[in-house]
Amino acid sequence: MESTIDYFISYTSADKQKAEWIAWWIEKIGHKIKIDSWDFKPGQSFPIEMHKALRDAKKVIAILSNKYLDNDKFAGSEWASAFTSGKLLPIKIEMIDEARSGLFGSIKYIDLTGLQSRDEFIERLKIGIEASQDGTRLKPDDEPPFTFLSYEPSQIVSQSTQAISRDPVNQAHASINISRENHPEFKAGLVDKDEQARHIFDAMAGKFHIDQGGDTVVKPPVFLLYGAASQWPDALLYILYYEIKKRLGFMGIKSLELLCPDLMFLKGKSFTSNISENYLWDLLAEKLVCAPSKEEIERNLASKKAPHLFYRVLTEAESKNQQLVCSMLAAWENLTLTCNAPRHILVLFYDKINPTQSNWSFWRRKNDSLIDLVQETLRERSNRYLLPEIKSVNRRLIHEWIDLQFDNSKSQKIKEVVESKIKNGLAHKINPSHFIQLSEDDFEIHHADLKDILIETLMEHN
Repeated sequence: MESTIDYFISYTSADKQKAEWIAWWIEKIGHKIKIDSWDFKPGQSFPIEMHKALRDAKKVIAILSNKYLDNDKFAGSEWASAFTSGKLLPIKIEMIDEARSGLFGSIKYIDLTGLQSRDEFIERLKIGIEASQDGTRLKPDDEPPFTFLSYEPSQIVSQSTQAISRDPVNQAHASINISRENHPEFKAGLVDKDEQARHIFDAMAGKFHIDQGGDTVVKPPVFLLYGAASQWPDALLYILYYEIKKRLGFMGIKSLELLCPDLMFLKGKSFTSNISENYLWDLLAEKLVCAPSKEEIERNLASKKAPHLFYRVLTEAESKNQQLVCSMLAAWENLTLTCNAPRHILVLFYDKINPTQSNWSFWRRKNDSLIDLVQETLRERSNRYLLPEIKSVNRRLIHEWIDLQFDNSKSQKIKEVVESKIKNGLAHKINPSHFIQLSEDDFEIHHADLKDILIETLMEHN
């Protein structure tokens, strides 16, 4: 008979509260749990119930701590039984001397040590449990740090920025964001996308938090970005992060915990057939780790301290269904957040591919792209939702970026280096269709091809 228990939780009494918190969240994200404090009833035989739980569970979670390793009464026999059957999944909740780990050292575990917030604990636990269930790969969304040279992004933390806050909680938050801002990919993302960022900030009118004191209802902003995926649309979030933090600083906000936005990439779930605002709640709930309802999403977002930047690359099926996209835009804008809650931003990206024209094109429907259909469906609001199309970066914009990133003494030399790399790249790895020679002294290049060159230049000259 197939087991109906996904996980049995093995723990020592000293870790009972942590074990119950872990069990509660694993069950909340959709797995069947058995834990003795909830499921073993008065009058039942403890050894018999333990035997059945160990037998029936697909996996046995060991809440791994120093006290657990010291316990040789029940915990020892539980994990030993699970180890021999290949069911053991350790979740480490505190630092342990490697010399004491024994057989646990040979098993890959979920590590909940060194985290700074409840949200980080939930996210780490959720990722680890999903991987243990179906073999999900733990490949990161972004390129891992390049460490073959002497540069290490996490080492670059300026003394002046650290001095902004001496509060231990804010220092932990600050170290994450300072490291992000000094990462070469983040810096490379600051070349252009200014037109799209200006549209967003104009729509927000300088309001980064909900203000319901006046007659006008302040809505959370939502936008549809479009263009070729090779224009690296994700980088818009780096510019928004950079600008929001800077503008909040101008408003006199000192705490880094309130200054720094969070970047939230909505991945995972894919559209099938249902068309409703619940689709957006499902996407958000998966990232926020909460129930997929409007009320729970509102409660969760209202509890955040700084604006969050949510981003979704629309799948092909989503892009072909303008009714679904319009319902997502409207659902986000209809969120009701409490006064002073951050104005979180949602950006949906549509990979717009311009079709080649054929001799029969006059027979086709004139308005057949998602952008045209959104303009038809949401005529009054489409100008607010639609961001300007992403265009290629030209020579002037590249030079302006170099002037901002490097000292005047070496910026001219770096401009020559970058242009030389672009020309060399055309002969090797840059897609020729992503480069346009406008004149003898000017050109355009897609962001994705330029990105690698800028990152390489930052690594070499910083």
